[in-house]
Amino acid sequence: MKDAIGDLNWISEGSSNEQRDPAEPVKRMPKKEVPSSFAAVLKSVDDKLKRMAEPIPVEARHEMPAPPGDEELMELVQGTAIGTFVQQVHEIDKRIRPILPITAAYMLQSLLLSRSVTVRGKAPNMYAIIAAPRSSGKTTSANAVVQCLPHFDIDFIDNSSEKTIIKGGFAPNPWGLLSINELQSYLCPRSWQSKVLPVLTDAFDGIVVSSSSERSGKCRIFNPAPSVLALGQPDLFIESGVGTLSYTGFLARTLVALDDTVRAEFTRIPAQFGKQHARIEPILEAYRRDYAWLPRPMIPSSEDPLRKGTFSHPRALTDISVETHPHLWSRHSFPDAVAGDMERHVKNYLPLLSIPFESVENLRKGIITAKAQERGERILLHYYWSFVKFMRDMPESESEKLISRIVTAVNKRPGMLKRELQQRVRHCKPRDFAEALEVATSRHKVRYEIINYGTKDPDFKFFPVEAEPMATLDRLPPIEPRPAEPAFEPVVPAAEPSEMPEELSI
Repeated sequence: MKDAIGDLNWISEGSSNEQRDPAEPVKRMPKKEVPSSFAAVLKSVDDKLKRMAEPIPVEARHEMPAPPGDEELMELVQGTAIGTFVQQVHEIDKRIRPILPITAAYMLQSLLLSRSVTVRGKAPNMYAIIAAPRSSGKTTSANAVVQCLPHFDIDFIDNSSEKTIIKGGFAPNPWGLLSINELQSYLCPRSWQSKVLPVLTDAFDGIVVSSSSERSGKCRIFNPAPSVLALGQPDLFIESGVGTLSYTGFLARTLVALDDTVRAEFTRIPAQFGKQHARIEPILEAYRRDYAWLPRPMIPSSEDPLRKGTFSHPRALTDISVETHPHLWSRHSFPDAVAGDMERHVKNYLPLLSIPFESVENLRKGIITAKAQERGERILLHYYWSFVKFMRDMPESESEKLISRIVTAVNKRPGMLKRELQQRVRHCKPRDFAEALEVATSRHKVRYEIINYGTKDPDFKFFPVEAEPMATLDRLPPIEPRPAEPAFEPVVPAAEPSEMPEELSI
């Protein structure tokens, strides 16, 4: 026992070991000296970078295949109403990335479907964020949807109506569109607009949503299915703390269309031939052709006069089932950080993204086949990689924001010197910049090259980390356009208020 205790009286000092005499005081290792000036801190960081002689390894990639490119996206939607929508937006400017008008086109589809059918027993409403720089065409795509709404008798909830949402604004028509021009204003906890996101989160899956009402104090809305199209700039998301979207659960219910194309600052896409808005006549004709299979839309009921503050809406008329098949997300792996979100996306959005590629005969029977889902998977694969990149760049603290700003600056202008990079990333202390730069390098988000090596004061150039090529999927052939069918007229006379279902009574 004495020998065992003696073995514990060993201390490590340098490279030698010696037994401690119990009569002697315990020796302590000297504390590491901390540089007292910012210049010393910067020099210590430079020394660490010099010692990293090995090349930076490329970040390990997941097994998911590469997303379809712009050309393949255009081939996928060719011959559908979605493709017609994209073509009309491209008449304004062909430089607009196809995923932006594709997202807007699917939003118009969800507004038509939500009033007539359910998919797997759930309302087919959609939440989407178009995150793209200024002058990228996101507003042009969103405006094309807004212009089509009156022709289908769909309500539009503009940005001035957020307060009515909190006070029961879904009651008149729970299938309207909320268009948010700048989502950043909703992310500040001190803003009253931040209260809208929890209401939207409850309305996505909830059978009943309760909110305050000016008329009756408390408003209970049954079977709501609003759709949300939000716009924003990726750089401003980083500045505003976009982590709020993840904490509230709103992002798990949202498709992200990310356009990170590097453009010159303060440029504007010129409208060709004086056109400022897309032509909606071809869009309306294409949607009436492709969605003529829809049953007559439901009509929102009025407030029940016997029970003030209760709004009831008819249930959907037709339910669509989805054929089971081994989709991409069951055959490949993806990060654990987005596993829960992707399970919800595959369940909710894969059927909606597949509907434009399904035959009218199957849709009338209430079936979405595996063949149509094979094309919808390609669209969802593009949203998946945008979502992963959006989550990866999502800052959770001020330090993470600084790291994101450094990575964004390097991606916009590769090969910047360290002093130039520090000038681009302003309003931060030199010590904070040095620590953020070291973290960005250790995470393999940026790489560096030493110039003037061997001199007294070498400098560094920073570049984005080049990704390894990922496996690509074979292209699918374009589908044939659907034949013309009777015109789709969703506007019907107003019906009498329907009674609230028994199981939903309060």
